[in-house]
Amino acid sequence: MGKGYIMATEWCNLSIIKTTYLLHITVDAELISIEGEDKYSGELWHSNFTNSVIEDLTSKAKNPKKYPVFVRMLLTALSRSNDSLNAEILTYR
Repeated sequence: MGKGYIMATEWCNLSIIKTTYLLHITVDAELISIEGEDKYSGELWHSNFTNSVIEDLTSKAKNPKKYPVFVRMLLTALSRSNDSLNAEILTYR
């Protein structure tokens, strides 16, 4: 694995539109895997994002980030260890 890549597993609670989700995020050099569970209903969802998809999405959002930088920022935002970073999850609702 190249220098700068993070392998991590993170658990956190995230509130979105009056619903609290328990998120489990697993990261390696090529993939971010996110599993979410509605804390109250038990509804589950899961999604995977490859490093190339992440870099393409950040570029389309006019804020290009290399995958290792995005991963560090995501994990920092979810851990709430830095007030200047936060995570928002967009939904179809």
